[in-house]
Amino acid sequence: MKKLLLLIVVQILCMHTFVVNAQRIFSTSYTMDDGLAANRVYSILQDSCGFMWFGTDDGLSRFDGIKFKNYYLSEYINATTSNSVKKIFIDRRGKMWIGLDSGIVIYDSQTDTFRPFNAKTETGETIQTYVVDMIEDNDGEVWIATNGKGLYRFSPNDEIRLRVYRNIPGESNCISQDILMTLQQDSKQNIWIGTYSEGLCCFDKHRNTFVTYKRSNLPDSLSDNSIQKIFEDSHGNLWIGTFQNGLDLFNPATRTFTNYQDKSPNNLLYHIHDIKEYRPGELFISSDNGIGIFKADKGEIIQSDNPNLKIRTGANKFIYSIYIDKEESLWLGSYFDGIKFYSAFQNNFKYYSCSLSATAQAGKVVNVIKEGKDDQYWIGTDDNGIFRFNAKTQEITPFRDAASIGTTYYCIHDLLVDGDKLYAATYGRGLEVFDLKTGKVESFLHNPEDSTSISSSRVFILYKASNGCIYVGTSNGICCYNPEQKNFTRMGSFAGRISAIIEDYHGKIWIGTSISGLYSYNIKTGKTTAYQRSDNPNSITKNVITTLAIDNRKRLWVGTYGQGLCRYNEDSDNFTRYDHLGLPNKIITSIIPKGDLLWISTNKGLAVYNPDTEYLKTYSKSNGLYNEQFTPRSGVESSDGKLFLGSTGGFCYFFPQDLRENTYNPPVVLTNMTIFGKEVQANIPDSPIQRSIGYTDEIILEYNQSMIGFDFAALSYIAPKENNYQYMLEGLDSGWQFTKGINNHLSYANLPAGEYVLRIKGTNSDKIWSSNEIQLKIKVLPPFLQSQLAYIIYAIMLLIILLLTVWYYIKRTEKRQKARMKRLNDEKEKELYNAKIDFFTNIAHEIRTPLSLIIGPLEYLMKTTSINNVYGEYLSIIEQNYKRLYALVTQLLDFRKVDSGAYKLSYDSYRVKDTIAKVTCIFELSTRQKKISIDISSISEKMTMVTDEEAFTKIISNLLSNALKYAKSRISVTAAENDSEIIITVTDDGIGITDQEKTKIFDAFYQVKNNSELNKLGIGIGLHMTRSLIQLMNGKIEAKDREDGKSGVAISVHFPKQAAVSVAPPMKRVEDTIITEINVEEGEPETVLPDEPIKKQYAVMVVDDNPEILDFLSKILSEEYFVISASSGEEALLILEKNNIDLIISDVMMEEMDGFELCGKIKTDINISHVPVILLTAKTDTESKIKGLESGADAYIEKPFSPFHLKAQLRNLLKKREKQQKAYASTPLSDLHSAVHNKLDEEFMKKCTDIILNNIEDSEFSVSTLAQELGMSRTSVFTKIKGIIGMTPNDFIKITRLKKACRMMVEGEYRVTEIGFLVGFSSSSYFAKCFQKQFGMLPTEFLKKAKEDPSSIME
Repeated sequence: MKKLLLLIVVQILCMHTFVVNAQRIFSTSYTMDDGLAANRVYSILQDSCGFMWFGTDDGLSRFDGIKFKNYYLSEYINATTSNSVKKIFIDRRGKMWIGLDSGIVIYDSQTDTFRPFNAKTETGETIQTYVVDMIEDNDGEVWIATNGKGLYRFSPNDEIRLRVYRNIPGESNCISQDILMTLQQDSKQNIWIGTYSEGLCCFDKHRNTFVTYKRSNLPDSLSDNSIQKIFEDSHGNLWIGTFQNGLDLFNPATRTFTNYQDKSPNNLLYHIHDIKEYRPGELFISSDNGIGIFKADKGEIIQSDNPNLKIRTGANKFIYSIYIDKEESLWLGSYFDGIKFYSAFQNNFKYYSCSLSATAQAGKVVNVIKEGKDDQYWIGTDDNGIFRFNAKTQEITPFRDAASIGTTYYCIHDLLVDGDKLYAATYGRGLEVFDLKTGKVESFLHNPEDSTSISSSRVFILYKASNGCIYVGTSNGICCYNPEQKNFTRMGSFAGRISAIIEDYHGKIWIGTSISGLYSYNIKTGKTTAYQRSDNPNSITKNVITTLAIDNRKRLWVGTYGQGLCRYNEDSDNFTRYDHLGLPNKIITSIIPKGDLLWISTNKGLAVYNPDTEYLKTYSKSNGLYNEQFTPRSGVESSDGKLFLGSTGGFCYFFPQDLRENTYNPPVVLTNMTIFGKEVQANIPDSPIQRSIGYTDEIILEYNQSMIGFDFAALSYIAPKENNYQYMLEGLDSGWQFTKGINNHLSYANLPAGEYVLRIKGTNSDKIWSSNEIQLKIKVLPPFLQSQLAYIIYAIMLLIILLLTVWYYIKRTEKRQKARMKRLNDEKEKELYNAKIDFFTNIAHEIRTPLSLIIGPLEYLMKTTSINNVYGEYLSIIEQNYKRLYALVTQLLDFRKVDSGAYKLSYDSYRVKDTIAKVTCIFELSTRQKKISIDISSISEKMTMVTDEEAFTKIISNLLSNALKYAKSRISVTAAENDSEIIITVTDDGIGITDQEKTKIFDAFYQVKNNSELNKLGIGIGLHMTRSLIQLMNGKIEAKDREDGKSGVAISVHFPKQAAVSVAPPMKRVEDTIITEINVEEGEPETVLPDEPIKKQYAVMVVDDNPEILDFLSKILSEEYFVISASSGEEALLILEKNNIDLIISDVMMEEMDGFELCGKIKTDINISHVPVILLTAKTDTESKIKGLESGADAYIEKPFSPFHLKAQLRNLLKKREKQQKAYASTPLSDLHSAVHNKLDEEFMKKCTDIILNNIEDSEFSVSTLAQELGMSRTSVFTKIKGIIGMTPNDFIKITRLKKACRMMVEGEYRVTEIGFLVGFSSSSYFAKCFQKQFGMLPTEFLKKAKEDPSSIME
């Protein structure tokens, strides 16, 4: 009893009484961000074409619904003209009068031009002052009110066109003050003038007299002498808006005033700025405190956000201008916030929120709405409990929110009102039952040990059937609640949660689920029938059911998640699909039958559908939906016919009968024209239009003006982005082209000469096609070249061409004979040249293999201390000559590369002297031996140049190498710089060369003939390659005699200056890039062996048809690996069939089957595709490397190779794979992609994973079952999985189960204790033990870590 009383007290305390500020009103804002000239708007009007015009503080704006066109008057009149527009109006001649703070400007829309208003008074005075208001009276006269200069009267037909009325002290027949605020002509032709502080003036045009009304002590006098606005309504009532004392109504019979004030806290009649009649007896009044509707019969003003109003507005302040357009939409111009737009067509959906503020998230998502008593509605939110909505007072109050029960999350999925009981389906808190009379709350939670408890504490659906049974849908099936016993009868378990329940007219219960389709339950027989998606077109569209409904013809309608709508056919026991419907979205959230119609809410809007007539209409934000994302099953019809819909941003209701189509027939107009993308102005030189494009019926274009474009708009502003258009250029287009909304531009390029008609049609937002079609005639004139005179000239020119052609063919035949003879000679020379190149290149490739057998053993000998100490000098000589031979081979290959144009440059900035100094170091031994000095001292330390370092090094190296052959004692290197180039000169003191040979020395294979001894040192390609490299860099090279007249040669290289275009790749060592024909002094640096060599646990196969290489590789690798040799690709494949190999090293160039083919066969064989392959080759070109990697090679090593480099590659490759395998095994959420290295293996492992996951709940699933599913032997499966990820199949099965468990824990749909069984573990303890062993943490620790730091579980 005490517990019951405590629950009642707690519930009473939780009944909060505060009211949520719930209502939301649909509006559209336009500010500077949208293109408006300024956010301060003083005046609004709509012209006869339908354009909206806005006078702002910084220019005049024209709006077509999509785009603002801004006019800055200082650009059209002169630089001193103000851009601050205070008032605009259009006179009876169609001219727009623009009142500025410095005068008046007249705008002509037909020519799109402006001119200053320069009318003068008798004394020569013009209006050059602040204009506050302007009106045109019934006689066509314009009255102009100014701030400080009195009242002007413009009579266009009088001799004296401009008169002025000002205050004359002591005179009664004049205006009371020169500072004016507003003007109005009444139905009796009187002109009313409101002043700043001296009351109200009335001017009688017939008598030419003024009468002034001021505030006095009399109760029926004017209430305030500061008049802000004067307005006469359709009944002839004259309303005066004052500055501080509200609204006055003038009685012309008694000449007295009745004052109305707003006594509410909002005081909407304070500082009145504008008055407009909305409909007879109702006035829109704007003020500093906002906008309201004044009821003339009641004499009171109400806020314009009242839900009962046809058009509602938000709480806007400082509204200076009101305008009602042709569609009866409301435009508000504010002092700070630009323009607000409201439409009655967007006012039918009343939106409310359960959040405390617009930015609060709690209570934002509404899951369910149910009708209670006395026009009360129960609202269930996704995270903040239950609220009550009073439809009469429009108030929302919390009933039981999250804070009241001491939590931050209180999710309500469904509600059921049953008499005085309110049932709540909660997520995690079970079924809650509220006694609305006593306030008692009972909660029913799942008890695993009690079969009569609710089947899950996660409750989603409540439904009361006709037999009185309350069905409860949970995440673990459906059960029936017994109110008397307060227990539950379980009706079976379904895969996935219960998402919908409904009873049909036969008493059959239909149950929708989240993953397993639809079920029907026969209460009488207890039979359950399942309906699921299949290939049959008459099955349901998807197994994810979101909502169910029964229409007035007893038909069952099914809404799905992502596949639209379907209907159950009772006669044939199948379904009719409606997935072709043009619904806003195929995620159906609610279906509400109403008469013959179905109201269908989706994840992206609302639709109404008549299945019999196939009528379909959609509603979106453009129709006033504040939020288009409706929540599942939140739709409901109230007893008075309202439809309620819950959304992710609150809820809305509407009366379907109030929704009506916008039948406004909008004008369709051209808003702009361009030629070659440049806007066309009317009535200027070379313009094809004399009037504004909107007033033009025909345009004539020159042939060079044939790339034209047009902007157009249907001037309906309710939802302009939803307006549709179709256009066609008759004479060119074969059919109509369709576009929508902001895509209101068309263009045509290269129009042929001819006549066309451009036709454009448009709709409003309800897709009503306008009868106002644009028809613009376009004529494109032909160019002169297509005229008759041009054709005569063409004939004469053709005759001349024929004569010249005959002469040409005669001459060409003679020239061809000469060219043929020359070509034969050139081909012979080319063949000889190519033969030399091919010979040297092939030799270079062949030398690379023996070089590997030299440098490999040599490195081992040099690293043996005992041998190196005795024979180190001799070993160094061998190494130097190896390097010389290697450099020569590299030189030949580089020569071929440069000569064929395959050499690529990469530029960066370098210090000239530093780079040259590096090269000279290479020749230090030779210079000492020959006693020759190399002088670079004259080069500036600061000189830099942008170049390719490798190419520059080769150039300098070849020049120094050439100079060393001939120099006697000294070589000098100088560098000079001018504006366009840097000149490097290498000078020797040798015997020199003749003038004839100064150009020939740069030819390939040419050697100076008088130096036979020296010629033996080279093959004659060094200088030729130097010239080729320089030409590749757009430079030049020349040889000349020394300038000082001494013997020797000076070779100068001219490098053009240029900016760095790319970052150079990491450079080779200088020694490796030099093309030299002399000894190299320094050896390679020592290779550092790793501290921890790999244990001898891997089997490596070496494939090479060279026995020496095969023997050498076997010896050096046998120190760390089990080595198996194969002398051909065929032998290697046979060995792989019988042995488990961890890594393969193969030569590329082998007979019969080369390395590329072998690698390809390995990588396409599922049994051995996981084995990594390293290719060794003497082919160093990029194409060969790409071919090797495309065949699946894991590494590509060039010959000659260092044995230490090769072993390091093997070691790194194996360690990397081992590391990736360990990371996959120890990281909970890592996937196989990180541990698999080719597509074939990845597909195999994915197949294995899919088989395991499909049998995840089977604790008896074994390797044998896996092998059977794969169609492989158990041994093959073991070898394959072990080779790919380094673990046994049993371990892989266990890890796959554990990783699936991790994902399920992150998703949070099941508890940890449930997950162990769901992934195939026989007990929770064994699951936890395996989990901790594999990932180093318990499942609960993993779950906690995932919640606290989700990124940490990915590491």
